[in-house]
Parts: sequence; structure tokens; C-alpha cells
Amino acid sequence: MRNKPLYIFTESYPYGKGEVFFETELKFLARRFDNIIIIPRKAHGKARKTPKNIRLSTLNSDISLLDYLKSAIFGFFFITQLPELFASIKRFGYKNIFKSIITFYGYCLESDYVKNKLKSKNIKNSVFYCYWMKHPCLGVSLFDELSNIKISRVHGGDVFERNYALPFRNKISEKIDIIYSVSQKGADYLVNHYGIEKSKVKVARLGTERNYPIGKLSKDVIRSVSCSNCIPLKRVDLIVDSMIQYADKNKDLDIEHYHFGNGELLEELKRKYSNLNGNIRIHFMGRVINDKIQKFYSEKRPNIFLNLSTSEGVPVSIMEAISYGIPVVATDVGGNSEIVTNKVGILVQKNISVEKVSNAVEKILKSKDLQQSCIKFWEDNYKAINNFTTIL
Repeated sequence: MRNKPLYIFTESYPYGKGEVFFETELKFLARRFDNIIIIPRKAHGKARKTPKNIRLSTLNSDISLLDYLKSAIFGFFFITQLPELFASIKRFGYKNIFKSIITFYGYCLESDYVKNKLKSKNIKNSVFYCYWMKHPCLGVSLFDELSNIKISRVHGGDVFERNYALPFRNKISEKIDIIYSVSQKGADYLVNHYGIEKSKVKVARLGTERNYPIGKLSKDVIRSVSCSNCIPLKRVDLIVDSMIQYADKNKDLDIEHYHFGNGELLEELKRKYSNLNGNIRIHFMGRVINDKIQKFYSEKRPNIFLNLSTSEGVPVSIMEAISYGIPVVATDVGGNSEIVTNKVGILVQKNISVEKVSNAVEKILKSKDLQQSCIKFWEDNYKAINNFTTIL
């Protein structure tokens, strides 16, 4: 497919600071396609550097309030899709019904805009790759040009219905060629929950590259690490409290915990843990570029990685950690069970106590075999060169 143009629909990449994990995959795509056009939903601020054969388009991000109003007033797509709204609410229930309705309406307006834009450009003999099964993906699926190939990835938030109904999963699947889920759990959910045809859903895992050599563990300090946005669902406070309890039970040890990432709770977390005494020190590193995090893993070689989110896809942060031989404690949510096996670490229940997390940490730190089995598991399952050369 090298000679076919590849259109990639992202949430904001290469703008902003999100979708960092897409950068690795893009490097492999840039080697396989001569002409790549990235179409982000949001295009604010400065764009990050991309490979030379990539162009940026504002086809989706230049949608204005006037465009929305025109679609709302003169478009009939919203009216024709009301049965989809009723089906979504019936499937999900009436919890957060207002959010479900707003989400549905947003899908209708934005997808109709994207579909009409693609029609006006008369794009043929191309590949459309939606990085998320969101609003633009519906527009792509409705663009009826048979010479085009249409593909979507799904992760977590665009698969699992948690707080409100996700509309149009079935309609998208009817007119898209293939859906690639980053996890088996996501693939099964698409088939069993939405009733999507099994032959249209495949598992295509994400992957990472290891940029630095694997360092040696410190003989003097126990280092734990976590990496996520500082938002409620990531439960960074539960991670820190668990490490504090572990330190309190092991006063003879010198312990450091490092958290990478920023977000709405960062300053509150800094204040909460600013005056700790004893044998543990907490370091909030803020947002740090991926390469520097990997360098830290190589030079400081943490003993353990923690992820206690209430919701996940398959975390790229865990892939990076195990590539450096760092065992993991993680909650059994989303696709975590596919990456945190007994070769990698310990899965704990979603509604877990500080005491039980602390016990899991202690168990991992006493293990002597997990470091090497982590690396082997990453090489077999989440190494980028193996995973990103098969999807397109």
C-alpha cells in the first residue's frame, strides 16, 4: 500500500502534549507509506516534529461554531439517527442520560461535517486510519467511496461504556473494513457487548522501543515509580499512601518514590506530601518527555512500577517499565490483565486498600526472578518493531 495516501485521524497529535504513544507507531508507518496526512480533531499550539513525508490538515480541526449551527439547523442526519440514540440509552440505561445525549449530538454534527468535507475533496484510492473510534471515525465510515480502505483502532475510552453511552459502535463497524483493538478484552467487549461481527475485529497491540541500556539496581535505595496524569481516576494518592505504608513497615530501608506526569491534582498532591518524615521521599517530576523517562529508568533502575487506575486500555507506561525489567503492581481493569501476568508482577482488585497494595509491593520486592521475566515478556509481546509492522 506504499503508493496509497494514508489519512490518519487523531485526537490532537501532533499538537499539544497528548498521544505520545502514537509517535513510535508513526515512525513505522512513515517507512511504509510515501504520503501521510494527519488530521487532528484539535490543533492548538505548536506542532511537534514529525517525519518528513507527513503533512498536516485542518480538515476536521477548523470546524467552527457556525458549521455546527448550520449542521444542526439544515442537516437531517441528527433526525435520521434518533433510533441510534434510543438504542444507546436502552443498552446503557438512564444513568448520565444528559451526557449520553450530548455525546450523541456531538457525534452527529462532527461526523456529518467530516463526511461532507471528504466528499467535497473527492478522495479516492486511499487508506483512512482512525486512531480512535470517535466522532471523525463515524464520518469516515459514512464516506461511501468504495476504492478507499477504512480502518480504526480502539483503546479503552472508545470501547468500554462506563459513565455514559457510546453511540454508533455498530454503525461504524458496518461500513469500516477492520477494527484493531489494543487488547483482547476490548475486542471481546466489541463483539459481546455491541454485537459487532467477530470477523471485523482483530487484536493489534501497541508497543514501545527501549532507547537505553538496562541499568543496575541500587544496593542502597528502593525506588518505586508511577507515570500518569494526576487526575482522579489514576489514584496517585493511593500509590503514594501505599508506598508510605510499605516504608513504615520497613524502617530499615531507604525508599524513594517518583511520579511522572502533571494534571489537575498535581499541586494538591505536592502539598499533601510535602512534609513527610522518616525513610521515604516523594518526588513529583511533572510532565517529562518520554525519552527522559526512559533515561531515568536506565540510570536509576526503579525496583517497582505502580498503576492503580480505575480505568485503563493497555497502558504504554507499563510496556515501557517492563522493557527495563521493572516489575509491576496494577489494578485488574481494562486490558491490564493481558500485560500484568505472573511473569510481570501482581494484579490487585480495583477496590483495593492501602494495606493490600503495600503487601503486593513487599511481595514483588522480595522476588528475584521478575526482572528478567519482565524483559522477556516485553520482547515477546510489546516490542514495537514486532507490533507496528503488521497493522497496515
